[in-house]
Amino acid sequence: MNIALPAHDAESWKYTNLALAVKGMPQEAVRPPVSVRGGAYVREEKDGWVIDVPSGERAAEPSEIAIRGFDNSFFMPRMDMRLGAGAALSVIERHEGRGRFWNNQQTQIAIGAGAVLRHIRLQENPEDAIYTQNTNVTMGKGGRYEVFTLTTGSLLSRNEMHVDLNGEGASCALYGVNLLRGKQHGDSTLTVVHAAPGCRSEQFYRSLLRDQAHGVYQGKILVARGADGTDATQLSNAILLSEGAEMDTKPELEIYADDVKCSHGATTGALDEEALFYMRSRGVDEDEARAVLLSAFVNEVAEKAGDGDIAEMFRKKIHEWLARGDS
Repeated sequence: MNIALPAHDAESWKYTNLALAVKGMPQEAVRPPVSVRGGAYVREEKDGWVIDVPSGERAAEPSEIAIRGFDNSFFMPRMDMRLGAGAALSVIERHEGRGRFWNNQQTQIAIGAGAVLRHIRLQENPEDAIYTQNTNVTMGKGGRYEVFTLTTGSLLSRNEMHVDLNGEGASCALYGVNLLRGKQHGDSTLTVVHAAPGCRSEQFYRSLLRDQAHGVYQGKILVARGADGTDATQLSNAILLSEGAEMDTKPELEIYADDVKCSHGATTGALDEEALFYMRSRGVDEDEARAVLLSAFVNEVAEKAGDGDIAEMFRKKIHEWLARGDS
């Protein structure tokens, strides 16, 4: 099977050269090992997995799906999540493995009227792996979608999401933390379409880049005609921990409606030397001061992932990454 790869000169791919990254890798897809916990609503199908939550059902425990890659392999897993009206579910999605492989995942999500989906995605693949995923979400009236993506793995990763707010009063929140080192490349490309009145969306990403790591944030908000009362925000902040690190940002607003509230912003820079000096002047060791400031920077987004065990898990993973040393 030959895979049609995006052209590097295509506008949405100009920062990410997928063809070069996957050169020489297998293109015959095989099924990766998958484990499921709390899978009352999960069923396996020929080309992937389906999560179906009937109308009015509110899952007490999260469904957890772990996809594990293995060396010299190519995967095209498909995942469908469907929530009926008034349903509620939390999903924890883990990506890990060993060796050099390419995981090219496709996810379709349909959220019914008044339904709520909280989606946690942990991308911890080995640093030789390639990870590309495309998630498409459709939202009914008053539905709510929250997704938090933590990226620490893969030589090249692309987290692509497209959300259609089709029902009045629907809302979504796309949160992400990217922690990249070495020669890792992490691309977050997000599009939210406001197609109905009174919808809200938030994009909030923060990145720490060290060594020769390269981060990408492309965020777009499109407000269609008739989508009055839209409230939408975008924010991407990155700290470069080494001279060789690089961050490309491209926030966009496209507005065709009246009575809207939309904003976007992006910053890239070094650690705040004034804040570092302030902490050192009060007797805090330099390494400890840097760790505290960097933890606070990314934990502001990580806290959006939830509370209790999930929040503690993220704090632990961020702490472990920072403990490996910074430049």
